[in-house]
Amino acid sequence: AIKAVRKSDVLNDYELCRYMQLENGLYADVYALEIIIPVAFRLNTYNTHLFRTWLVGKALSKDNRQAYVMFIQNGKVGYC
Repeated sequence: AIKAVRKSDVLNDYELCRYMQLENGLYADVYALEIIIPVAFRLNTYNTHLFRTWLVGKALSKDNRQAYVMFIQNGKVGYC
């Protein structure tokens, strides 16, 4: 799903994913919200359903003062 969104050329590759060191010293791929949202709507899993429900709830909520960070592991270390 990520490859399909990347092929659409709507988003720049350098904006989508970064390989970053976390506070615990480990490294992980960190994806931008701009890629997570379309992927969540392309996949039909329980976790993506929960995320879509949460996302729509936040979008319709009047309280938008909190920031959230999500880490998604794709099993390919060092690959965005």
